[in-house]
Amino acid sequence: MSPILHVRMVGCNHAHQIWKSLHTYFESQTRAKVCQLKTQLKGIRKTDSLNNYLLSIKKIVDTLASVGSPSNPSEHISIILDGLSSEYNPLVTSIISRTDPYIVTEIETLLATLESRLERQKKEESDSFAMQSLQANMAQFQNRFGKNQEFRFYSKNPQNFRGRSDHRGRGKGFGRNNGRGYHKVQCQVCQKPGHTALQCYHKFNLNF
Repeated sequence: MSPILHVRMVGCNHAHQIWKSLHTYFESQTRAKVCQLKTQLKGIRKTDSLNNYLLSIKKIVDTLASVGSPSNPSEHISIILDGLSSEYNPLVTSIISRTDPYIVTEIETLLATLESRLERQKKEESDSFAMQSLQANMAQFQNRFGKNQEFRFYSKNPQNFRGRSDHRGRGKGFGRNNGRGYHKVQCQVCQKPGHTALQCYHKFNLNF
């Protein structure tokens, strides 16, 4: 026997006195436990998943029943509804306004259906917001760097511009002219496009 119980039996001379003392002690402990559990129920709130929330309530309700203080279905449902966040208010209002009473399992099913719907809506809103942010960032990037990116690159690196032009000039034999300029040139000797008089094969031909 624990030291606490020994203390409770001090001064008891008969067995019925011992049993009465122990009964009073355990009864007071039970009342204290019931008060503690009911306080927990009043303060419980849905802070994570609905499943965890409902299981937490059921665990306390079952414990109360085991110590002789069961909760009726109406009390159980009220506890569930009181701990929900404001996003469940439309359903809570519908449940409260119904004339025929619900049972606990019906409430749990309705809440699970609503939670699934809310999670889907939140995901769709999150995806939509992410897409809008991406599009805004892309538009901002294009406005900043899209139109003048090549010009700024070569203006900051003039050697790159000269190198590309010289390479084309040596490789295709038409100097600094790019592809478009080459086709616009017309020879003054043979009157054909694509080269100058200095490059013409007929520049020394007297028949031209």
